[in-house]
Formats: sequence, C-alpha cells, structure tokens
Amino acid sequence: MSRLGRITLIPLVIAAALGTRPPLVIYGEDYDTPDGTCIRDYIHVDDLAAAHVAAVDYLAAGGASTAVNLGTGVGSSVKEVLDGIEQVAGRQVPHEIVGRRAGDPVEVFADPTHASATLGWKAAYRLPAILESAYRWHLAQLDAQRELDRIKTKWFAKRKSITRMVWEAITKEETVMTNADALNKAGDTDEAIVELAEDLCAFGYFTPLVMVWD
Repeated sequence: MSRLGRITLIPLVIAAALGTRPPLVIYGEDYDTPDGTCIRDYIHVDDLAAAHVAAVDYLAAGGASTAVNLGTGVGSSVKEVLDGIEQVAGRQVPHEIVGRRAGDPVEVFADPTHASATLGWKAAYRLPAILESAYRWHLAQLDAQRELDRIKTKWFAKRKSITRMVWEAITKEETVMTNADALNKAGDTDEAIVELAEDLCAFGYFTPLVMVWD
C-alpha cells in the first residue's frame, strides 16, 4: 500500500497472477516511453529497511535533520513489471489495456544522490530481485491463508463455544482463560482446547493458554 492508501502496481500484478483480484488494468500504452507505458521507481523492502537503519545511525552520530529520496534511480515501466512477474510466476498475468488515467505522470523515479552522500546508502536490489521477493511473499501469504481457513473449518465444524473463544483469542494474540465448568457447559474438553491451541501455534500463532481450575 502507498502512503495514500492506494495499492501500488506490483501487488496488483501479483494478485492478478494469483487470481485473488480481477485482471490488471493498464492505463495507457501511448506514452512517450520505450514501451508506451508509464515508468516508476521501485525499491526492495530490505533496501528500505537498510536506509532507515543508516538514517538512525546518521542522526545518532550528530547528523543534522534532512530529507532524502530513496530509490534505485532507475525507472521501470508497467509492462516491464508485468513481464517480470510473468517470468517469476511462470504464467501469463490477466490484464487489459485501457485509455490513459487523468493525472498520471509519464515518468517518476528517485534521485538517490543525497541518500548516498549523506547516509552512505545505495539500493542493492534491482527490479528482477524485487519482483521475485514480492511474488514469493504474496504466494506464501496465500498458502498461509488457505491453511488457516482449513484449520478454522475443522474447528468451527465442532460448533463448540470455547473453541470459538480460543480461536478468536489466539488470532488476536490475547490470553485465553477458562475453567472446568465453562468447558463442561460448552461440551468441550480441556484436551480439545489444547489440541486447537497446538494446531494454531504450529501454524505460527501463539497465545498463553491459562486453565483455571475450581
């Protein structure tokens, strides 16, 4: 997501490739660029993190506050991003080309000269690595959501109120507190609660499970 809350190009292309969103819409292919589509600068999240660490070090050493632009300094077109994701995914990305969108600048990319001079920072990753990393992350998120849905279906099928309570608490990273009377009234057992917690913890969730016995 961008600072303004709009989803940026790379996640949209990946989502279209994975089938989790409608086909990508390309606004215009008649711009004054090599392939006719708009050009933007993209940065790897590791490079972004490294720049922030460098900025903290710079300020901690007594550096004066300043503003720096972060980026590779090299723009990539919409079609280059599309082609790159198709190579990574090994499939075509559904897309359609429509007319220009009002207000879209033709070409925008950062000048990282000040970042380099002030922070000693330079982007280490270029577009292929950025797209590879982004696609693998989104694919892992999709696989994780499918597994989470499977666990949820398995446990909610039991129609037990306590297992629902544990589910909600674990996925919200809260502490679960229950007692024998509550378990018995709901028709659950302490073994069932522990099994659910283990299922979710193995998946990557963790929460303290506090059993209070009367």
